[in-house]
Amino acid sequence: SAWVLRVRPREKAVGSPRILELGKVDGTGAFASLGEIAPAKGATDVSLVEDGFGAVWLLYGDATVTWLERRVCP
Repeated sequence: SAWVLRVRPREKAVGSPRILELGKVDGTGAFASLGEIAPAKGATDVSLVEDGFGAVWLLYGDATVTWLERRVCP
């Protein structure tokens, strides 16, 4: 499996606010969401890496601020 950090609309409606979502893709290509991380209105930079303990480090931001988080996920 592989970790995925993605920006997507919260709902299907046109103009829906964008969110940052963490999930995993399995060997068949199916995506399983682990939930919303944050609003992502102007997110321009999104990155993640898994550390040696199995936790993931998330880096995301926009033109005004950058966030770095460590998450321990199942």
